[in-house]
Amino acid sequence: MSKYELDFQLCQNSRIEGNVRKIIEQLCDYIFRFFDASEIEAILLIGSFSKGEGSIYISDEDKSVYLSDFEFLTVYKDEKKFAAFRKKLVEINEMTRKDFFEMGVDIEVDFGPYLTKFFKMMRPRMFTTDILRCGKVVWGNKEVLRNIPKGIAEENIPKDDALFLLFNRIIEQTMLLESVYPEEKGDYRKTVYKLGKTYLDFITTLMAFSGKYKCGYSERARHFNEFWEGLDSGYLKNNLADLPSKIDYWSKFRSRPFSEGFEFEGNILDMYLDLIKTCAPIFVWVMNNYSNCNWSEDIGRLIEVGFKEERLLTKLKGWVKLARHPYFKEKNLPVARLLRLLAKGSPKKLIYLSSCRFYFELPNIIQNNARLESAEIKNLLNTLPVIFEESSDVDEVLKVLKNNLVENWKIFLKSDW
Repeated sequence: MSKYELDFQLCQNSRIEGNVRKIIEQLCDYIFRFFDASEIEAILLIGSFSKGEGSIYISDEDKSVYLSDFEFLTVYKDEKKFAAFRKKLVEINEMTRKDFFEMGVDIEVDFGPYLTKFFKMMRPRMFTTDILRCGKVVWGNKEVLRNIPKGIAEENIPKDDALFLLFNRIIEQTMLLESVYPEEKGDYRKTVYKLGKTYLDFITTLMAFSGKYKCGYSERARHFNEFWEGLDSGYLKNNLADLPSKIDYWSKFRSRPFSEGFEFEGNILDMYLDLIKTCAPIFVWVMNNYSNCNWSEDIGRLIEVGFKEERLLTKLKGWVKLARHPYFKEKNLPVARLLRLLAKGSPKKLIYLSSCRFYFELPNIIQNNARLESAEIKNLLNTLPVIFEESSDVDEVLKVLKNNLVENWKIFLKSDW
């Protein structure tokens, strides 16, 4: 009998449900290789598998290919040793991925470090809603979720949360650039899956921004038509008339990717460009409503003025946090750069805005074989908190700029350090 409680649906494919359950049990075992059970308060399964919608397809070789990540919250008891615990989990994440790959199973794993007090500090967020409604305690203290404050409602999710989701997906699309341009690289099926899922994330932004967030891709897709019909925005409906049909298709695709009726036969680069085309009106609508500025459809202008002016304290907190980051300390990066950028905004704001400038310029670069001028590149690089690499080779500048944007995001925003 398993010591883990997994008596709930994990995916839409009953044929491999047992295999998924076995993988989760094996992953949890890794925690107890390195920590005594008395040190762990609980292990929670979160993400797609906790919602019963993990995405998996069966390859031509009859192998299971796991497209959804295996995501956990690992709740530690000793706050004083939490920093060491968090560092060890980073190693375990990489170790599990490597060990499973050697066994012929390609998966992505994230054991997120957590303390009980963090639940007590939760506020209305998409993450909080997902944990409350869909998080599953698979081992340990079943009462740990009772620490989340009562009365947290989906309609109270702040607009910032929806906005930052949109920005994060824009950066993740930027990360996929080399998979589609100038030629396809890597596993095209994984690329198609990530692109298709992004359509669903775009409507997540719209629904959360409007106070209509739903937990899970399937639930959001079920409620989307009702949301779309009630949306008071001629602009979105005129510019994205085919969005409901795309959401219907990609929602069904995500449930049974590359199965009969959902084989992908299109051009991946065309799909990539269509995502940018779809994102543009959503970005315009969200930024106009977020900033309450005079309505504008000029993306360049919205990037410049759409963000609300940050308070000096917000900027200072962001830069102090960055200055204390281990990478910043190790590289002895110039304080002068920090001071110069402080006036422009927080690191978060500068990384997001630079990424948006780059992302919405990509169709011009790809379709018209245009190049970013050296002055534009220099301006974008100089707006980022840290420059990780440089190149004077005109054929490399696009890649270098993309790499700098992504590395700033990964180090300073994605990981909750």
